[in-house]
Amino acid sequence: MSRPIAPEFELLESQKNAFLATLDSWSSGDLRVRPTPGVWSALDVLDHIAKTQAEAFAGMQENHDQPIRVSLPDRLRGTFIIQFMRTPLRVRVPASVAAAVLPDHSANFIALKRDWNHSQSQLKQWLSNLKSDPHSLTGFQHPVSGWMTVSLGLRFLAAHVRHHRYQLGRIKRQLAQN
Repeated sequence: MSRPIAPEFELLESQKNAFLATLDSWSSGDLRVRPTPGVWSALDVLDHIAKTQAEAFAGMQENHDQPIRVSLPDRLRGTFIIQFMRTPLRVRVPASVAAAVLPDHSANFIALKRDWNHSQSQLKQWLSNLKSDPHSLTGFQHPVSGWMTVSLGLRFLAAHVRHHRYQLGRIKRQLAQN
């Protein structure tokens, strides 16, 4: 029997929908423009978010039944990271995960949107089939904060999407100035 979907997933789902709704209003040209050298385009941001979620989900699937315990210090660092992600401050992707989560700069909006929606659907199905509480299951190892539970990982992913909505705002303002 499947369990109810965690409220943390519902938050992640609403953040994804809001993010995609924002991008749906952009022209295809604006989605690809990098306002200045070294700045990501909106498609790069979307690619990064989708890849980050896929990596986190893969970790959740791999680790949720492992005997790794998420320590109190890891939980506190995870909570701090989530709070930090609620700000518009820029964050550098840790080198240990850069190859897996940085955009490849050749993304297609329709394909990225489809892939993210599919990944989200798989995550929802996986969560509904869990036999244990997501608050007590080992999720994945964040490169900065350490181990996260499944529940904390979902909160991180929602905060990560919201954080990148600030980046979309910066990109849009830069496009309007050019």
